[in-house]
Amino acid sequence: MLKLVHEIAHGLTCQRYGGGVHETGIIFAFFAPLAYVDVTSSWGFSSRWHRIHTAAAGMYVELLLASVAVFTWSQMESQILSHLLYNVIVMASLSTILFNANPLMRFDGYYILSDLLNIPNLYSRSSEAVQQLFGRLLLGLRNTSPAVTGPHLWTLRIYGVAATFWRLLICATLMIAASVFFHGAGIFLAIAGLVAWFGVPAWKAIQSASRLMESNPTRLLRGGIVAILFLAVTCGILFGLPAPFASTAPGTVELHEGCRIRSSVDGFVTSVLVQDGQIVNEGDLLMTLRNDELSTQLKDIEIQIRQETVRRQTAMNEHDAGAARVALGNLSSLQTQLLESRQQVAGLTILAPTSGRVMARNLHDRAHTFVNEGDDLLVVDDGQPRELIVSVAQKDFRLAADRAGTAVELRIGTRDGSSGMLQRVTPRASTRLPLWPHRPAAP
Repeated sequence: MLKLVHEIAHGLTCQRYGGGVHETGIIFAFFAPLAYVDVTSSWGFSSRWHRIHTAAAGMYVELLLASVAVFTWSQMESQILSHLLYNVIVMASLSTILFNANPLMRFDGYYILSDLLNIPNLYSRSSEAVQQLFGRLLLGLRNTSPAVTGPHLWTLRIYGVAATFWRLLICATLMIAASVFFHGAGIFLAIAGLVAWFGVPAWKAIQSASRLMESNPTRLLRGGIVAILFLAVTCGILFGLPAPFASTAPGTVELHEGCRIRSSVDGFVTSVLVQDGQIVNEGDLLMTLRNDELSTQLKDIEIQIRQETVRRQTAMNEHDAGAARVALGNLSSLQTQLLESRQQVAGLTILAPTSGRVMARNLHDRAHTFVNEGDDLLVVDDGQPRELIVSVAQKDFRLAADRAGTAVELRIGTRDGSSGMLQRVTPRASTRLPLWPHRPAAP
């Protein structure tokens, strides 16, 4: 629907400046419907600003809708409508800027750039400029009359190279997306795209090389040597050149036990009183558990203690020393059981062991669920330094070992960078097989 509004904006703007809309409709790209409108009549406008306005009208209207959606989304309480408006915001702003405003594809941004540079047929002329440049670099074609001349030659060359790399990236992305989204059928679509986008140009290049082999084999040999050297240098830069300024390694963040809160007993979570990111103080109530068996056991022990107290008192009144000693021993054992039982019941009330920020994903989903003894419940971050343990690749070991005991810059995921102290580097890899103890063969 957004692209339908987008295309209508193109048509209305074209008509506003006196152009005509001869055709409009819907096409299917990878079985997805896309609206289109024919505003080629705008190419005949005498004012290039009218042509630019016509090309930019769709993006302008989409960005206008995105701004309205942002304001409405900020005031909306319905989750369904908020989700819909969020998609409108992303599709009408980020998507239209990334694709429609991108001058490397023949969409709105391409025609705007062509008019701003005052270079008609920008795409075809840049392709000719790139072919001329590669012919000169690879084959040494200097005596032929250039197909593209003028002050915009380097502009055409830079645009042509950038558009070529972008086209290759888009083609590869579309093939991968087709093979993933459409499964078996997508593989055939990917093969068809591979043949159309890469196979046909490769076949034409082979035919050109064959003709050049017959007419001038020396230039073909020069082109092959230059191409091999270029690929070797490129691969050396990408894969062989060390980059000591940054290294990536998998790792884990270790928290001290005071931060991680685990359940000390089995039980059902009856209430969760905090949420992720909330600041709590030491001793604050975080959540409560329920275990009827533990509560009943505590009451039974308390009743047994009262009974044994009565038995001991009765034995002492009757001067029965043996029965009094037995009752006293039972009371001592029951007092120990009572202390343990009270500690278990106290474990049903989860308190903050320290002040800090609560960290737990989907915390409220734990309500009315069963947890076992030792299960992680949440983390209270007290702001103390953390220990990061990473697995460094063998090729980066010497670099890491040289930095031991110094400050290093860290970045975890997409978070902002931070600094830390590289304490030690412990080599674990070995080129020798471990020596296992000899075991006699089974009879």
